[in-house]
Amino acid sequence: SAKGGYADVWIRTYKDGGFDGSDDDKESLLIIECKTWGREFDGAWADTKEDGAQLFSYLQQERATKFLCLYTADIVDGKLEQDYHLINVQDNEEKLANEESAKSFKDATNNKQLYNVWHETYHNDDATRGLFEDEIEPYRIGKNKYTTPKEVEHLRNLNKIQYKEL
Repeated sequence: SAKGGYADVWIRTYKDGGFDGSDDDKESLLIIECKTWGREFDGAWADTKEDGAQLFSYLQQERATKFLCLYTADIVDGKLEQDYHLINVQDNEEKLANEESAKSFKDATNNKQLYNVWHETYHNDDATRGLFEDEIEPYRIGKNKYTTPKEVEHLRNLNKIQYKEL
């Protein structure tokens, strides 16, 4: 069941680069829910991880959406500070083909099932980079030559070997 209400920001792009003036020409790219810095944002993210909360109800209303985002910003010492969680809600076809028990977004029929796909198949995967950084082109959401703290940790855990051992 979908809850009512409107997202704070809905970004849509034109199909095939063309526009004839109708809503039929637009594709849903991203839905952003904005929260105040601190407790409200942290609580909304905890709720999202627990049951999908607001973000997945928006996805239920606009199923063609490719990304969901929970966003916050504040001015700290005269500088903009921002934080966000970006969720890719496009099915990873390779993962679905290789994991028998994997559930897909396209087969989910309501917001709870959509959340369960993200939770069970994609393990609450989110990104905290890839949307608002200077090196990210507008409308090109996702990773672009950067290393996350998780990736750095993974690299640190690799074993070093000598060239001769290759």
